Amino acid sequence: MTTDTDLMSEGAVLPVFGEIDVANAAALREQLFSLCEGGRAFGVVDMSDLSFIDSAGLSALIAARKYLEAQQCEMRLVITRPNVRRLFEVTGLTEFFDIFDSVEAASGSATQLGSHGFPDGATSG
Repeated sequence: MTTDTDLMSEGAVLPVFGEIDVANAAALREQLFSLCEGGRAFGVVDMSDLSFIDSAGLSALIAARKYLEAQQCEMRLVITRPNVRRLFEVTGLTEFFDIFDSVEAASGSATQLGSHGFPDGATSG
């Protein structure tokens, strides 16, 4: 799922789309853990096209943020859909994550990684 990346760049972007739930949250977590490989300073998780996320998906994001923080790497989220943003507000995660309205706002010169998407209603494996 990861494509060629520029190891000299400051950050990377991982587009996430569709639905994230218990069936695919572990795969997402593994992708998130790789956001700062090569010494990147930050990773942007572009959730602009994410239609649904459950507690397993939120747990994957939380685990990844903690892991990346220990690696001296920032994890930034892009959330544009009102239903997804509302979930982060209700759970108090807007205080835990740096959330932006666009990839441009979240990053200056980020390298695009492969996307991590699951069509609505699809499950992995």
